[in-house]
Amino acid sequence: ALPISIGNVTKKTVGTQGKTADSPTLDPDQGRVEFASDLRYLEQFCENDNARMKKYIGMFLDSAPTFHARIREDLDRGNFQDIAGTVHSYKTRWVMMGMHKARQLATVIESECRKTIVDDSVKENIFALLKEMDKASEELRSGMNTH
Repeated sequence: ALPISIGNVTKKTVGTQGKTADSPTLDPDQGRVEFASDLRYLEQFCENDNARMKKYIGMFLDSAPTFHARIREDLDRGNFQDIAGTVHSYKTRWVMMGMHKARQLATVIESECRKTIVDDSVKENIFALLKEMDKASEELRSGMNTH
């Protein structure tokens, strides 16, 4: 068996409209394939060093369950200020993984959660963000397991 190749993930990324995944979803509004992650920034940041890329992807994958648990716990408690803080602290990881949609959702969620009165729509955005996290985790895990 060949060693894990982060390069395979990056090649998928660059070769597929700047996105990455083995099983993309179709964006019904635009009729195009949409992916949750784009590793071009990470590749550049790591200077094409697959070991460094693997390290950052691993850190993201390892931290995702804790992020999910914290967000869900704060959501159950109605603690929107803590959700805003948690989302804010995670932004760098979304940038590193090229998760543009997640980053946009995070900006909206953070702003909404810091308001005195939080609209119910923020919950929809939070669930959409968690879905993006799951989608990107699956893409990245799949790419790292490519032999």
